Amino acid sequence: MEELFSSLLFLTFVNGAFALAMVYYAKEIYTVKSQYENMLVSQSSLQNQQTVQNQMLREKADDLDMLIMDIQTKMEEDKYADLAEINNKIRSLELVLENHAKSWTLEQAFEQKVMESIANIKQWMKKMGDDPTLIRGY
Repeated sequence: MEELFSSLLFLTFVNGAFALAMVYYAKEIYTVKSQYENMLVSQSSLQNQQTVQNQMLREKADDLDMLIMDIQTKMEEDKYADLAEINNKIRSLELVLENHAKSWTLEQAFEQKVMESIANIKQWMKKMGDDPTLIRGY
């Protein structure tokens, strides 16, 4: 009888440990899933911002092309009389374009980091799907 009781006690302990492990892994999976969803929302937001900024950059480049054409026409009409004012306008437009190009480069780097993080999360989720107990990893 005592052997049956000790076996029953051992099985109860094992069952409790298994239940705790299942609750822990369910919580971790939910956490990873919510982080993954947040990462996707962040990526979508960044892509939208990048699209808007790229459009703005294209518009500024078009404005710069039009300004250059206007300047060339005016300079030909004025026989290149007012170069200082024209140079200041060109410098200000170049500065705007450089700032947009720098921000676009920074956003590209951040998007790359986001994509790498998403890939890592997907890889971890695959590992969890293949071996939810993570015993084979040891």
